[in-house]
Amino acid sequence: MDIKKVLSVIIALLVIGGAVWGYFVYKKHEVKETVHEYLIKKGTQENQITVLNPFIANLQGDNFGCRKT
Repeated sequence: MDIKKVLSVIIALLVIGGAVWGYFVYKKHEVKETVHEYLIKKGTQENQITVLNPFIANLQGDNFGCRKT
């Protein structure tokens, strides 16, 4: 293998890894924003919301690393 192929593979892996990481960060933020909006619509005062993770942990499905272990 020449150096160009090796660098191309490394760059491709970095781009794919960065895209996957970016997707999970985006989804985690989207879930937190959605839960925050839900609590506001439900009637919870803004100053009463201190931590969103307990609400996110109760969601079904994959909530992208927000679940307490």
